[in-house]
Amino acid sequence: MGQHSSFHSNSLITVSAMATACSSHMASAIVFVLVVFCCVKSGVSEEIHTVGDNSGWTVGTVNYTSWAASLIFHVGDILLFKYNNQFHNVLKVTKSAYHSCNATEPLATYTTGNDSVVINKRGHLFFICGFPGHCQGGQKVDIRVPKAESIAPSSSPSSTPSPASSSSQTESPATPAPNKVDLGRKPMTFMAFWALVFMEVALVL
Repeated sequence: MGQHSSFHSNSLITVSAMATACSSHMASAIVFVLVVFCCVKSGVSEEIHTVGDNSGWTVGTVNYTSWAASLIFHVGDILLFKYNNQFHNVLKVTKSAYHSCNATEPLATYTTGNDSVVINKRGHLFFICGFPGHCQGGQKVDIRVPKAESIAPSSSPSSTPSPASSSSQTESPATPAPNKVDLGRKPMTFMAFWALVFMEVALVL
């Protein structure tokens, strides 16, 4: 009787340990899949762009138009303005204020000398230095973030044939342009792959 009770107790302990181990493995698998999913969903990590590169944010030495044109910016990237805050600052302004170097009504002002500005939208972001004469001297930058490509096929209006040529010419149907889908920053196919991996792990466990 004692041996049977001991065997039953050991069996319960073994089953409990196996259940605990399976639960632990399942939890680890879930955490792993969630981490991979988050990494895949976020796509390419943000980049930090030091404005003016090694020269930083200054006046008279950097062509910021050429600097910005040489790079591709994305939402989530960080603009790092490095400068001597005794002689410079950073003002985020409107398009008209950028072109006229009007520093009287900035959208945002940065003065630390080591300012990080996160790109939070597509389109154009305009920055100037608010110190007198600096914007006019070229201390201004237009950050252009490409807008999302349209996935709809492009269509162009068809020309109406003249009455003289309509009887002798037959227009062939226009072939729609292929869809353009930006897959570079959102590899969505990986999500399906890791979902299958998760299902396989769950079945094994």
